[in-house]
Parts: sequence; structure tokens; C-alpha cells
Amino acid sequence: EDHASRALKAAFELQEVTKEFSEQIQVPINIRVGVHSGQVIAGVVGVKDPRYHLFGEAVKVVELMESSGEPDRVQCSQSTYANLFAARDEHSAAFRKDCFFQRREELDEKTMKKLQGVDYGGCTYFVKPSSTNRSDRVQFRRLTLGRGGAASPSPKEHAELTAKLHGIEEGRRDSAKGKSRSSSPTP
Repeated sequence: EDHASRALKAAFELQEVTKEFSEQIQVPINIRVGVHSGQVIAGVVGVKDPRYHLFGEAVKVVELMESSGEPDRVQCSQSTYANLFAARDEHSAAFRKDCFFQRREELDEKTMKKLQGVDYGGCTYFVKPSSTNRSDRVQFRRLTLGRGGAASPSPKEHAELTAKLHGIEEGRRDSAKGKSRSSSPTP
């Protein structure tokens, strides 16, 4: 299976998981996803606090695919589109049949300026699964974090989680107010 179909599958799954989480906590969450195919250099940077980083023009292009996208949509570059349609394996062929690609005709001037001089293929596409019926779609491997795929939280757990999230937000606001007050000298 080629990298383009795997990346787009991951994007669709990320959207679905975000939607489910948003419904569980009853807080609207919208994400934009950008996908691009290109060369990168990867490595660990840092000694004290090492981090894995990707470097290269492709990183800049994928960031632009995301930032110039629209909420709750996946945008891919012409390079990813071409790689997906060049793949001849059966998984990629099945995946292509299950996707709808809408060529994006207009990009704003600011984005076009940023894309000048980088190789993204010349156009972009919004991509979505063509079927809304989960059983008709190519089956994606479920990614689970934390609870290991456990059932949705009980109403009590949901209320506790919501209260905790609101408490964190209030704490951040109080902390920000406290920092601005504490910066003034005390008599």
C-alpha cells in the first residue's frame, strides 16, 4: 500500500476521532488537515531535550496545505494526488474508488505568494470519503489513545471530564490574570 493512501486514511480517521471526541465533551472542535508527498530529512535534534524533527520543502508545503485549508476538510497537493493514482496495488486502487477529489480552483493571494517557488504540483484538492455509510467504505484501522478502545464514558464520567476541562480553562485564565497583576511592584 502506498504512502499517499495511508496518509489520507490517517487524515480521515483523525477527523472522525476528533468529531467523536467533540461530541463526547460537548465542545465544538474543528480541524484542518493537509497532506503532501515529497522528500524530507528526519532526525533527532537536541541533547538535553531530544526531539524528532522533519526538515525540507515538503514540510513547508504540508503546513501550507493545512493552514490554507477549511475546517473539517482534508486538502492534498497535486503531488499526493499523482502518487495515489500512480500506485498500482489493490489497496490503493480500492481506496481511490472510495474517495471523492474536488479540485480547488481558488487559493487566496497570500497563500499563492507562499506557494511560489515550492514544488507542490500546481494545484490542490479537497478529499473526502465518497461513502457516508461506514460499512461501504474501505475499513480503516482504528487508532485508540488512552482507554484502549473502551466504550464511551458514562454520564458521570462525562460530567467529571467536562468539569475538569472547564476547570483547566478557568485556571489558565486566573493564572494569566495573576501574572499580569504580579508584574506590578507591591508597596
